[in-house]
Amino acid sequence: MNRFILSVIILFSTVVVTAQPVITSSFNPITGDHTKYHPTGSFAEAGNSGSNVLWDFTGLNIIYNPIMGTYHHPNQTMYGSSFPTADIAYEQAFVTGTYHYYNTSSASMEKLGYANAQITAIYDNPQEIITYPFNFGDDLSNNYSCTATVGSFTFTLSGSYSIDADAYGTLSLPSGDYPTLRLAIHNDYTEEYDDGSSTLTYRYDIYEWWWVDGVNKNPLMKTKIEYQYNAGLPFDTIKMVTVSDDFSDIEHNTGITRQIKLSPNPVIDNLSIDFSISSEEIIECNIYDMTGQLVLSESAEKYCAGKHSKIIHCASLYRGSYLAAVNIGGNQQTMKFIKIE
Repeated sequence: MNRFILSVIILFSTVVVTAQPVITSSFNPITGDHTKYHPTGSFAEAGNSGSNVLWDFTGLNIIYNPIMGTYHHPNQTMYGSSFPTADIAYEQAFVTGTYHYYNTSSASMEKLGYANAQITAIYDNPQEIITYPFNFGDDLSNNYSCTATVGSFTFTLSGSYSIDADAYGTLSLPSGDYPTLRLAIHNDYTEEYDDGSSTLTYRYDIYEWWWVDGVNKNPLMKTKIEYQYNAGLPFDTIKMVTVSDDFSDIEHNTGITRQIKLSPNPVIDNLSIDFSISSEEIIECNIYDMTGQLVLSESAEKYCAGKHSKIIHCASLYRGSYLAAVNIGGNQQTMKFIKIE
């Protein structure tokens, strides 16, 4: 009997059970909060769902190239008056001038819409992002929509959203091991631009997985797969993994930083290519149509370290989808934009 009891004790002493983090309203952002993430050198699958899971991402190559954002009070933004019930607005760096508006409470976080110089998209009904408390096994889903005017086009947005706390366990990063709750998020939406004679249709089918610890507001790590469709046909697939700066365990003052964003998108006349570089670089930009034909070419220029904007005059382009190929120091990044006039 004593040998049996000893065996049971040894058995249970080898079983490690991870506590289940819970997301509460402390997850809500407030004015002045920031997000800061770093990409990885390659994509990693999200891994298993379930209880007491071990996600081993210790082999990730985290690159110092911060992707940042800031939370503002709506009254501090240009479009806050269009969202009178919002109490927080989010602006991602280098998508400058585009704000996403939310209403937060002790019970939930809701998205009310977004706005920039081209469009003010006020959702017909608030999109419920998450409810509190949110535990392992909890889920919610909803639909959202809006109609707005973009130039001479009627813009229609319709989408479906779901979030599921599908797993909890231990997240292993190069910086250490962390007990986390994983959120599986699916966002599938369609944008239509109709001028009365024809319609441009784009669909975005996005899958994300967030690892949260119930203490920090920002997820420790995020993975994303985005499928893009143009007029019903597959156009592009984007896969990426990002790790919160607080858990990246990388040197903060080393490495070459290259960040590029396009705005506004969609565009009517002038497209701004906003970029940030940490050293002097030669920048070249070319615009291609969807057949791969070069339609606009900008001469290469040398820029010093810092934040810059390069204006591309697009008035001569026909409406439709285009690719902007931006080459910084021999490293090229290609991004899609939409011309609507």
